[in-house]
Amino acid sequence: MLTFENTCSSEPLPPAGTGLSNIKAVAERYHGALMTEKNGRQFYLSVLLNISALQ
Repeated sequence: MLTFENTCSSEPLPPAGTGLSNIKAVAERYHGALMTEKNGRQFYLSVLLNISALQ
């Protein structure tokens, strides 16, 4: 599990861009998942990868 936290504006988030779409595709390819959350001015990204699928 990888978790990232960053600050962002208080405005609503725009639709996912190329970067998040690519991360989601890789996570799904390895039977994992991606979760994003916005809480006030904080943005959270969690990526779960099944590393046993890499072997």
